[in-house]
Amino acid sequence: MQVQRLWIKDFRNIENLDLEFSPHLNIFIGENGSGKTNIMEALCLSLSLKSHRENKNLNFISYGKDRSDIKSRILFSDSTEATSHLCILPNKRSVRFDGQGAMKKNELRLSCPVVFFAPEDLDLIKGGPLIRRNFIDDTISFISPKYRTELKEYYTVLRQKNTLLRTYRDWDKEILRLYNEKLAVNGTNIARYRIKFLQEFDKYFYSLHEVISPSSDISLNYISDVYDSVEKSVSEEIYFTELEKKMPDEINARQSLTGVHKDDIAVILGGRNSRSFASQGQQRSLAICLKLSVIDFYKEKTDRNAIVMLDDVMSELDRNRRSQLLQIIKDNQCFITSTEDNFSSDYHKKYTFSVRSGKAVKL
Repeated sequence: MQVQRLWIKDFRNIENLDLEFSPHLNIFIGENGSGKTNIMEALCLSLSLKSHRENKNLNFISYGKDRSDIKSRILFSDSTEATSHLCILPNKRSVRFDGQGAMKKNELRLSCPVVFFAPEDLDLIKGGPLIRRNFIDDTISFISPKYRTELKEYYTVLRQKNTLLRTYRDWDKEILRLYNEKLAVNGTNIARYRIKFLQEFDKYFYSLHEVISPSSDISLNYISDVYDSVEKSVSEEIYFTELEKKMPDEINARQSLTGVHKDDIAVILGGRNSRSFASQGQQRSLAICLKLSVIDFYKEKTDRNAIVMLDDVMSELDRNRRSQLLQIIKDNQCFITSTEDNFSSDYHKKYTFSVRSGKAVKL
């Protein structure tokens, strides 16, 4: 699968843009603030219907305009084509499709696997638990609509529970217990999904790490805020019991103190948690492996090659790691932003675009 063409109108600092792409490597060269990331963001929105930066529609629309429009023409592996047209208004987004029948939003996401690597993803190892939870939640959600539903329900009930706790009175205890019962059901299902995902994903991570930085002593561990050991038993009964134990503390704190919304992943290298003990170079390599392992994971699950987007990442890597990264993504259509063109001139029929003030010109 590949994106053949992209049209952008009134999106951030881009007034009007029409680009045709290489099926292999596409590079956007320009100074910081020139609009490179805006092009990548528009492309990502047209395929996945979400941005890696934010979700406020008003911020997508160019100043003084009342809407943004993004269209992408997609060529699938069976040689059929579809055009996605995303219209962004201040209070809503709508998308329609030409080709591929009456494609729905979720079908578009499943048809167009996207792996977006931004500078903040280099913090996957050394950053806090939230960035790692978001990573596994986004990856699982792509292949499992049921998991997306479980997450949505869980966080809806969690917000309701926290609202109750902020104004808690003694007669609210039974309502609080009902919230805990529902959280135990959703939370247990989420934990099971995550544990199963890590068990499957570990082989992709291990294989890629062998290429970039050979080491046999590496693994992914799930750290649960609820369960003492995820290897022994994960059940709604245990989850609910833990929430009941925490109830007095949560009432005093006026907020939820435990649950899968606090879980984490430990990347174990040489028997120790890489977040605390790995060098900065090792952490960068592990972050690259963790993120790019999704490419092969998606390929096996969907039988489609992911579109890879690397936004301002190359400047953070030394020459050797840049070469390794390009080798990993050589079979995928790839989009890269950079402040300078330091890529091989014969690399996979690359297209290079010069970006300045929201305009892009093919060199």
